[in-house]
Amino acid sequence: MYFKHSTIVIIIIVVATVLLLNTSLVHCHPLPNVIWPTEIGGNGHEYKLISNPILLITNATNQCEGLGVKGKFKSYLVTLDSKQEWDFILKPFNSKINIYQPNIWVSGRDIGGNGTYSYSSGPQTNQTLFNMYTGQCWGYCPFEAGEPSLTPAGKRFIYIRGPTWDYTNTNAFDYQVTFSICELQPISEVYVPSIGTNGGSITINNLSQFNTQTINITFFNPTKQLEKSCQITSKQGTSVTCIVPPLSGFHNVIVQDASGVKSTHYAWQPYPPFIKAVYPSFTANGSITLIGDNFGNGINNNSLVFVNVSSHTPCNITFASSTQIICKPRPSFVKLLPISISVDNIYTQTYKPHIFCDNRFYSTILFGGEYEKVEQLMIDNVKMESTPNAPYIGAIESTEMHQCFSQSLNLIGYEAFRFWQGVSYNSSDNSFTRNNGPFKGTLSKLYYSIINQTVNSGGNNNIVYDFFSRMVETSCPINTPKTYHTPLITFYTSDAPIIDNITNIQNTTQSLVTINGNHFGKDQSYVLVSIQGKQCKSPQFIGDGYKQFTCLLYGGVESTPGSSNDTEEYNVTIRVAEMVASKVVVSKVMVLPKEECLNNDCESTSKQWKIIIIVVCVSIVSFSIIFVGGVVLKKRIQLRMAKKLNRTVIDQSDPPQQPQQQNN
Repeated sequence: MYFKHSTIVIIIIVVATVLLLNTSLVHCHPLPNVIWPTEIGGNGHEYKLISNPILLITNATNQCEGLGVKGKFKSYLVTLDSKQEWDFILKPFNSKINIYQPNIWVSGRDIGGNGTYSYSSGPQTNQTLFNMYTGQCWGYCPFEAGEPSLTPAGKRFIYIRGPTWDYTNTNAFDYQVTFSICELQPISEVYVPSIGTNGGSITINNLSQFNTQTINITFFNPTKQLEKSCQITSKQGTSVTCIVPPLSGFHNVIVQDASGVKSTHYAWQPYPPFIKAVYPSFTANGSITLIGDNFGNGINNNSLVFVNVSSHTPCNITFASSTQIICKPRPSFVKLLPISISVDNIYTQTYKPHIFCDNRFYSTILFGGEYEKVEQLMIDNVKMESTPNAPYIGAIESTEMHQCFSQSLNLIGYEAFRFWQGVSYNSSDNSFTRNNGPFKGTLSKLYYSIINQTVNSGGNNNIVYDFFSRMVETSCPINTPKTYHTPLITFYTSDAPIIDNITNIQNTTQSLVTINGNHFGKDQSYVLVSIQGKQCKSPQFIGDGYKQFTCLLYGGVESTPGSSNDTEEYNVTIRVAEMVASKVVVSKVMVLPKEECLNNDCESTSKQWKIIIIVVCVSIVSFSIIFVGGVVLKKRIQLRMAKKLNRTVIDQSDPPQQPQQQNN
C-alpha cells in the first residue's frame, strides 16, 4: 500500500513539474505564429505553436480546431507533408523552445493497431501516412530505426521529439508531450490529393465555388517553369476526377473556370520516393542498386536525383530510372542505413528497405515480441512481390551474411535488440535445425561465438542472436524484454526468370524493347534488365499474368562481335531477386536513321529515305545526261562553225582569175 501511495505521489509531482514548465514557458516566451510564404515555395498556411498542459492528444486536436475562423479559415493539428515544411516551421520556433527540447503532437495515428499510420486531422484525415512493415512514407515520416514500435498496443499516436526532431509513437496520454502545432488554411482552398510520379487518376474536392462544367486544372512547376494539364474524366457535383500526367517536384495546382473564378493549391507534391530494396556493396568502387518507386517521372525522366547513404555520405548516380537507381558511394561511409533520396527536392529517408546479403533478401524492420507473435505478424504483413513465396524467419548462417547485415543496419540507440533465429537448438550435439520456411527440418549452420543456456523460458528451444557479440541465447535474457526480440525476416525465390523471346532491340537513339517469358514476379521494379551490359530502363508489365513487359533502351547497343551480315546477336540478362537468367537473342539487321525512329515509325521512315535516295540518284543521272549532252552538242556546234569559218578564209585568200583579152 505504501508503495502504491508513493508511486501516485511521484506521478503527481512529475505532472505538476511539467505543468509548471509549460506555464513558465508560455509566460516568459510568447509563442510565435508563422506563415509559409508562397513566394519561397510555401503553401501560404499559418502555423501556431500551442502549449498543451493537459497532455492529451484529443485536447491538442480540439485546441487546434478551435482556432479556425468561421467562413474564412479552418484549423487542425499540423499535417507535415514535406521536409521543407518542417524545416520552415522549426526555424522560428526553435529559438523559443529548443532549451526545453520539447515533444510536440503532430497529425498521425495507427487506427487499427496494425502498423499502418494515417493522417488524423485536416483535409487529409484517414489518408495513409506511413507503413511500418515496408517503410513507405506518403508525406514526411522521420522515424528512426526502431520506430514506430508495436508495443504496447495502445501506442497509436505520433509526436515529434526534440532535439533530434524525429517521430515516435505513444499513447493518447503522455506526460512527456507538452506542445502541439496547429495549421490554418483558407476555407476555400481546393483539396488536391497526391499521386505517384508516374501520374494517375485523382479526385479534386472542395470545388463549390466553381462551375465544374467549364473547369480547367493545371499543374505548374515553378522551378522548371513547366505546366501540365490534368485531363478531366468525370465531374461529380463539387468534385472533379482527372488524370495527372507523369511529373516530379513541387507544383502549384491552378483551378479555374470560364467565368474567371480561380484558386491555387500551393506546394503540392507527388508521393515521396520509396526505397523497397537494396543490393549493397562494401568494396572499393562498388555500386549500390536501389529498387523502388517514385524515383522520377517515368519514360522522359529528367529529374534531379540525389542519394545519400549512412545519413550524409553522397552516392554518385551512374544510372537512374523511375524504379531503379545505381550509384557509387564514397569510400568513407560506415553504415549503409539510413538511405535518403531527393527527387526534384521531394525527400525521404528510410531505415527499413530489404537488404540483399549472401544471396538472399532480408528485411531490416525492427519490431519485437514473443516468437509466435512476431512470426504471425510477419506472415500477415510482410511480403516481397518479386517472389510468390511467403517470408520466413532465417538465421545468420555465414560470416558473409553477418558482415553484410552488420554493415547495413544502423542500430545506434537500439543495441538491446536481439534477432529471433529460425532454427532450433539441439543441446545433445550443439547443432541447429531449421524450424520454418522452405528448408524446414534440415540442419543449419550458425555463425556465432558462444551459446548462453543459463536462462530457459518454458522449455522451448527457440533462440535469439546478438549481432554485436554474436552470442546465441536459447531464451529471453534476464535484462532484455521480449519487446526487443525481432524476427530475421528472410525471402526466398525458387524459380529463375524464363526468357522466351525479345523484340525490337534497335541500334538507335531509343527503342522500346518487349520481353516475353515467365517468373518475373509481380513487382516490375525488381526486374533488372541489361542488354549487352547496358541497363534497360523502367520495366513495365503489359497484358495479363506478369509474363510480358517492356523497357526502354537508350543510346543503342553494339551487337556481339562475329554476328553475320544479315543478323545481330545480343546478350540479354534478367535478374529478379537472387535469380538470374541470360539469353543470346538473334535478330535481323536493321539499319535505321537514329533520329527518325523515336516514335516507333521506323518502317515508314525507312521507306521515305529509300524514296528520297532514289529521287536524288535519278536527279543526278538526269543532270549528268543533260550535262554530257550539252557538252557534246556544244562541241558539234563549235566544230561546224570552225569548218564554215575555215572555208570562208580559203575563199578570201584565192580570188577567181579574170579571163584574158584576145588581141585583134
